[in-house]
Order: sequence, then structure tokens, then C-alpha cells
Amino acid sequence: MARITLITLCVLVGTTSAVYVDTGNPYHTGPLETRWFWVTETFDDSPLHSIVYYPAKAGDYAVYFFVPGLYGVIPGEVYSDYLRNVSSHGFIVIGSDYIKPNKGATGSDRSRRELGSIVDSFYKQLIWLQAKLQGLIHNLYPGVTANWDYLAIGGHSAGGDTVLKIAEKNTSLAKVALFLEPMSFALSGPVGFRLPSLMYGTQLSEKHKKFFPPCVVPGLSYRHFYNNWMTPKVMVEVENYGHCDILDMVAWDACHDLGICATRNNTGDYLTIYHRFIQGISSAFMVSQMLGHNASIAWVINTTLVPVTYQDLRYNFTM
Repeated sequence: MARITLITLCVLVGTTSAVYVDTGNPYHTGPLETRWFWVTETFDDSPLHSIVYYPAKAGDYAVYFFVPGLYGVIPGEVYSDYLRNVSSHGFIVIGSDYIKPNKGATGSDRSRRELGSIVDSFYKQLIWLQAKLQGLIHNLYPGVTANWDYLAIGGHSAGGDTVLKIAEKNTSLAKVALFLEPMSFALSGPVGFRLPSLMYGTQLSEKHKKFFPPCVVPGLSYRHFYNNWMTPKVMVEVENYGHCDILDMVAWDACHDLGICATRNNTGDYLTIYHRFIQGISSAFMVSQMLGHNASIAWVINTTLVPVTYQDLRYNFTM
């Protein structure tokens, strides 16, 4: 542990970047207080709805654009614990979703035709945010700066398919990608661009429960992403956790009680540990692969440092 800390401090001293970097233990709550606000079509004339978490301390912060499950149809708010906790490590975190709110500025229902394709809509939202987000944050907390030179894109479940297509649409847009239990019917072979990426999965995500099919289709998930991705890349599979465990409690209860995805009973600190893990591995990967503090990758690949048990771990950092 001392060796990791020393290496991290050495890297920190050697950097000239002004962007904030948290080099502490990512599996603890981050050192920064966070605040949040909504971006909506109704009040901000944005292409999509977003929830934004940001550190309540003046400084430059990297940006993490997150696409929820079901290709982005699931509301970003059901991931609020995850988004907020990642933000506390020094990131401006944006959870955008495709449908909410149902009413546009004119009060009319927004149909799929009005919204356009999912991928185009999320891409437009991201470009809109690059132009408008700073002004919105400045009105709430002057001194907090979104540093778009450090952009990470990520998604959960089929939101990973949307992230994949955004990356294909503009291969230089982001510095890293986080595929959290991804699934994609579109990834049919090796990608032709390089984007450092984390592919993460859970043991139960491919399991069947009750009347529902597996929430992640075997053969189209994180292993498939890893096998077809260019380096640098990391793939981990976590033992005894499931697809809905990333969600806030209300959404998790619904998933568990209805048997939508395979889950265990929430006994003891089962979900608390998992939520610590998922925000920590996300933060550590971005700090390592986007912000240049290579020693922080130990929090991802050193199994003695993570609070859960890995069933599988693979990585390749060669270029």
C-alpha cells in the first residue's frame, strides 16, 4: 500500500495539468462535497434530459458522460448514488436519458420520431453540453470549470451499445470509455480505433430469473467487448453480484422483487460494498487512464485492494 501511495505521489508531482485528480482510495467516499442540477428540454432547450453532479469546490474537473441502461431509456436518476459518488472524486458527472421528461417545451408529448435516433440524440446532447454546461454551472457555483479536454464516456447495460456507437461516430471525442455490464448486438468484430476502456461485468448478469431472459445476453457482453477491443483495456467480472446492483435502492427493490434480473437478497452490507466498488473502479480507471496517474490502476487490477471478489480479471496495456 505504501509503495502504491509513493508512486502515486511521484506521478502527481511530475504533472503540469491543472485538472483536479484524487489520488486517494477510490473505494472510500471522495473528498469533495457534491451538488446537482437538472438540464431539461423545457427550461434549457437541450436535446435531452440530464442530471448533473459537480464538486462544490472551485477548480477544473474532468467530465464523465454516462448513458443509462436500455440504450439510455432508463432515467439517469436511478443511478444517482453511483453518479454522485463518482463526482465526489473530482469529476463533473452527467447522466442523460432519452425520453424523460415526456413533455416538451410546448407541452406536447415527445415521440420517438421527434427525438430522432437514440445515438444521434445522445451525441447532440453531448455536443450541446460542451457548449452550454459551463454557463449553467457558473450560474450555480462560479469557479467550477468543466475541462472537456478530459472527457470519459460510459454506459450501463445496453447503454454500452449507445456509448460504442458514439465512440464510432467520433473516435477522438473521448479519452476513455467505461462499459459497465455492456451488451451490444452491433459489435460484430474488432473495432478499428483505440480508446482505453474498462469492460466490467457481474456473475449473475447472464443468469435467467423467473419469466425474464438474462439481463445481459451471453456472448454479447463484457467478454465480447474485451475480445474485440484494441488496447489498453481491462475486463473484470465480479463474483456473486448482479445486473441491477448498481441502481439506487428504490429501483433495485423493483428489479429484485419482480425478478427482472438475477439478484441476491440485500442482507448485511451487500449493496453498500458493491456501490463502494462500482464508484471506486470507475474513478480509479479514469484517474489512471485519462488523467495520467498510472499507479492508480492498481486499485483496479490488484485484487488485494478491491472490496469485492473477482471471478475473472484480464488486462492488456500494450500499445
